[in-house]
Amino acid sequence: MMSALLFNGQPCGAETPTVDVPGWSFTKTVLAATALTLVRDGRVGLDDPVPEGPFTLRQLLRHEAGLADYHALAPYHEAVANGEAAWPVDELLRRLDAT
Repeated sequence: MMSALLFNGQPCGAETPTVDVPGWSFTKTVLAATALTLVRDGRVGLDDPVPEGPFTLRQLLRHEAGLADYHALAPYHEAVANGEAAWPVDELLRRLDAT
């Protein structure tokens, strides 16, 4: 959880109560803004291939990097229902035939 920077539209002070906000609610936005700042500053190209795979930053930001939606896999739902640990990246890529 993270502390809020504003409370009821006002900056938080030491006396302002902490408001917990789930980190996953804005992580993608922060990462996208950071990536686009690097693009703006000329540090990376939006349409240059990403070293980790045959896709671009633009495709990653648009969720079009070619990785299938694992949510449709029955074994994924079985693993979640059984409380199993998240699949390691290599296992996830194997199950999705990410070649």
